[in-house]
Amino acid sequence: MLKNDLYTMEPYTEINSVLQVPVKINSGHAIFKGHFPGQPILRGVFMLEMMQEIMDVHLEQNLCISEGPLIKFLSKIIPEKNPYCLLDFK
Repeated sequence: MLKNDLYTMEPYTEINSVLQVPVKINSGHAIFKGHFPGQPILRGVFMLEMMQEIMDVHLEQNLCISEGPLIKFLSKIIPEKNPYCLLDFK
């Protein structure tokens, strides 16, 4: 589980069937030491794990991502530059 270690959730809202979850990334976390040294970014696999954990909390269930053939990451999360992110779930 990455929650409260790699990231923390801020209070979230649900408006018009869109769940908006602000998160703060821990830029000092050990995973950033190896990816990429000098310019750490949050790897996609950790982004997916974060989203799963957030939905676990919101839906009060243990979920599992079983498929993801069309997953695309549109931008990098660079925790030293932008430690805060707003995740939208539609």
